[in-house]
Amino acid sequence: MKTKLAFRIAILSLLSSVCTGYSQIPYPQDKISARAIGLGNANFSSVQNPFATINSPAALALMQDMQLSISSFETKRLNFVGLANFFPDIGSFSLSFTRLPFVSDTFGSTSSINRWSFAYGRGVSNKILAGAGVHWNRPAGMANSLTFSASLLAFPGANYEIQHLFASSKSLFNNVILPQKFAIAFAIQDVPFSKKMLDPSFQIGSYYRLSESGTTLFSSMRISENDQNIGIGASIPLKHYIDFFAGIERFEIKKSAIGASFRFPRQSIDFSYSFAEKAFFLDFSTRIGKSPLQRARIYREQGIYYARQREHEKALKQIKKYLSYVPEDTESLILQNWLLSRVEEKDTQINQLLEIASEFEEKEWYIRAALTYKHILKLDNENEYAHSRMSKIKSGLQNNLKRLYELGLSEFRKGNFKTSERAFSTILQIQPNHQRSEQYLQRINDYYDQSADELYYRGLGFYNQKRYDKAVNAFEEALTFAPGNLEAQKYLGLSRDRLNRVQNQTQALLETAQRYEKQNQILNAYQTYKKMIAINPENDEANFALRQLTPKINRSLKRMENRGEAYFKSGELERARSLFQTLLNYDASSNIANTYLTRIEEADKRQIDALYEKGMAKFDQNKWDEAIALFDSLLSIQSNYELAQEKRREALAKSSFDELLKTADAFYSDGKYMKAIDYYEQVQSRVPENEHIRLRIAECRQKLNAFVDIHFSKAINLYAAEDYSGAIRELEAVLEADPTHAGSREYLQKAQKRLIAIETLQ
Repeated sequence: MKTKLAFRIAILSLLSSVCTGYSQIPYPQDKISARAIGLGNANFSSVQNPFATINSPAALALMQDMQLSISSFETKRLNFVGLANFFPDIGSFSLSFTRLPFVSDTFGSTSSINRWSFAYGRGVSNKILAGAGVHWNRPAGMANSLTFSASLLAFPGANYEIQHLFASSKSLFNNVILPQKFAIAFAIQDVPFSKKMLDPSFQIGSYYRLSESGTTLFSSMRISENDQNIGIGASIPLKHYIDFFAGIERFEIKKSAIGASFRFPRQSIDFSYSFAEKAFFLDFSTRIGKSPLQRARIYREQGIYYARQREHEKALKQIKKYLSYVPEDTESLILQNWLLSRVEEKDTQINQLLEIASEFEEKEWYIRAALTYKHILKLDNENEYAHSRMSKIKSGLQNNLKRLYELGLSEFRKGNFKTSERAFSTILQIQPNHQRSEQYLQRINDYYDQSADELYYRGLGFYNQKRYDKAVNAFEEALTFAPGNLEAQKYLGLSRDRLNRVQNQTQALLETAQRYEKQNQILNAYQTYKKMIAINPENDEANFALRQLTPKINRSLKRMENRGEAYFKSGELERARSLFQTLLNYDASSNIANTYLTRIEEADKRQIDALYEKGMAKFDQNKWDEAIALFDSLLSIQSNYELAQEKRREALAKSSFDELLKTADAFYSDGKYMKAIDYYEQVQSRVPENEHIRLRIAECRQKLNAFVDIHFSKAINLYAAEDYSGAIRELEAVLEADPTHAGSREYLQKAQKRLIAIETLQ
């Protein structure tokens, strides 16, 4: 409590020192945004649209697109118009016009102030944003003034990074809260540049989300020289696109408000009603142009394109812009480092080439010098020094080119085509319009197809890298130079076949994964996206989806572990066993699952040993029926226990005829036909000619088969309809009647796994 009081005193002291010597100053009420009004002016820490220009410039850094926002609470008049845009690798800028109400301390009256604001926001780190704004204020009946605002927005939680802002292209626009669970914001507002005309203030605010998609609490406190205001609010999501919110100021019921937000892929509309103002407020915000996801993809595609064209500087600029949206993209960070190294290598290479060219000039080797300068200009076309030196050596270069042409012509006549080709090619590198060299070079190309070879090997490299689209292009171009190249024809066909297969497989897997996501089957979706990556590692949609699903899967597996532990502690070993076995299907390295499955097997062994000892005790006491019951319980746990099977058969053989028949009839009456058959067969072994027993056994088999067919068919239909609970009930009934029914046991395991996935993982 003392710490909070000291903090407030310090802030008030700071504001007082800035504003010493002034009094009777009006202060703006900041009643602009319908969302702010509806939340009791407590959404200071969660603004993510152009409204941030007014009181929280740091929040502009959260925007990664261009947005327009307008607001109105006065009839036939707009009270706010703001436009903001994000510039990759720079930050976000905004410009707005606001018509603010304010209260004058001198007269206690409320008037209005027209304000033009220009603000800038940028991320300082992955957890802190900073921003500042300048306001030109024109209060009614007062002189104009220029004020300054600054703010910070922080996300203290260890797992909530700023840049997770566009989870998918289907995300709705302008959410009421940020993706992070907790945030805190600070701002100093309306600090004057010269004479003080408005009341400066300090504001602190925060929000906390109680659950991932549930209620969120907001609070803020504004302190100025002449006023203090505390606001609290809460937002409750009603639908994916609707949020209800309410707030209160100064803990006074009459200063409460309610509102709702309707969000769409590119627009949002906010309504609120203030009981204090007895007025309705309306906001409208819209995205202009492409979404952050679309912008990021374009920059990445352009960066990759330029990188493949070896235009490393252009590629580096585009990748840096992309990383402004997705700074944690490992692949792009690797590409950025690679491009930086290429650019540095290029600068080093140019410096080395300049030194070499100077040495050639000193030796009057003008052709070599010109080629070196040409190479420099190819690397950097704006290199002024290389351009100036090319002009200086022009005269000596022409004489050397004339001698080189005569050498090329002489070698051509001798049949030394390689030497001749080098001579003519060198001339054309320096003088591309040298027609005679071009003609001879074309004749040389008739003897060999160098270009075709280069394209063939390039295509082979793409094929080995599984980049079949690039391989197809390379082999097709190679065949334009050498149509008879059988190897190029062969690999062109293979590349086309592989490309079609990859495209079909990838599309089918993408549709399946998206269907799983809509059904909220995140593990199935995750595994399907992994299959897509195995086929095409460069698939952007699959890579992006995997990054978004990974945290959900980790949380789901943790919930599965906790539930399995609870089943084990409560003695529900079969449910625990089924759950941990399902867990191992998704995470084979789970130490907890392996440990508990071992403990369950040990518990089963202890139970089996105890049942066997009890059964043998009854067997030794000639209590055959009790021994049989105990051996039956044991065999229900471990059906292949041979000693128990043998002792059970002996007990049946020694049991009295009347007891066997009585037990068989009881099982028959209860509908337990499998067990009834077992006992009737024991009776039949003693009276083989008894027609009644034979008929009863046949009747049991007929009724058992009918029961199994009916309930197994029901189970299959329920399983197909995804009613796994109903399917489990029917399959358990079948297995109780006929424990040997393999189909029921197989589908029971599948249904249990599906049910666990639905109940535990989603």
